[in-house]
Amino acid sequence: TYARRVEKSVTRIAAHFGYDANLSTVLKTTTLTIKDAQDSSIRRTYISANKPMAVNFKKILELSALSWNIYDNKFTCPQARKVFAQIVKARKHGFFKSLFLVSIATSAFSRFFEGDIGTMAVVFCATLVGFSLRHLMSEHHINIRIQYIVASFMASSVAIFGGAFTTTQDVAIASSVVFLVPGVYFINATIELLNENNIVALSRIINVTILMSCIAIGIFFSLSLAKAGFIHV
Repeated sequence: TYARRVEKSVTRIAAHFGYDANLSTVLKTTTLTIKDAQDSSIRRTYISANKPMAVNFKKILELSALSWNIYDNKFTCPQARKVFAQIVKARKHGFFKSLFLVSIATSAFSRFFEGDIGTMAVVFCATLVGFSLRHLMSEHHINIRIQYIVASFMASSVAIFGGAFTTTQDVAIASSVVFLVPGVYFINATIELLNENNIVALSRIINVTILMSCIAIGIFFSLSLAKAGFIHV
């Protein structure tokens, strides 16, 4: 979620317990300063590294709701800790469920660009391969840039070699990597700019640019190796 929302939630919780909080977030680290509302000499500053994690909108919503419950319902610290632990430990969505839904969504997306039934089937298979491979690499903590290049290469390769089953192969190739597009980063970067949080916005824009470049590299390699004829080297 965007930094402004996090700052508001943290400030809200701190105010309930009689503290002022100042939060500074960049892509790699978060700095939190807490001080007594009555005595500014009593303060603590914490710096924490931001771990790379998948976006979980359900947890974001629940954590935001928790901050309001703490503020409105006067939660004690033990109560807040208990609810927080329950939210953090909540079970993730099953991989196979996500794999199927993402593949269906990407397949349907290709239809918007006048892809035929064959294209939809090819894109479905391409997403299955690319999404599964990226998940496997993520489990082994491989660099996210490598993940994007390899997943893009494999997904677009499936789309290329499935050209015999479709009359709109260009749509199949373009749609096969849609699941990799970091749309959340685009949205968050725009919101950060609107909130004048320029450092965070710039870091997100740079990250998005790198990831999109990795997708392009993967497609370039697959097209070149397959000699599909869409580009000239």
